Amino acid sequence: MSLNALNAKHSGHFSTKTPATKTGLLSTFGKTVLAWQERASMRYNLAQLDKENLCDMGISSDFVTAEVKKHFWQA
Repeated sequence: MSLNALNAKHSGHFSTKTPATKTGLLSTFGKTVLAWQERASMRYNLAQLDKENLCDMGISSDFVTAEVKKHFWQA
């Protein structure tokens, strides 16, 4: 394929109108809140595990302590 053939395919005028996106500010905010809620729930459940379960999963109690101390917005 020649360079002229490639240029012919893309030689149309570019429109300044962008297609409507499905993600707006409210949608993004909702997704963020859901991620925060899920993170908080996972940390709560992690804190409820006993040492035997943590050992089975290969997770140290130091890691759990550090993870549980984080705020819900911290990754």
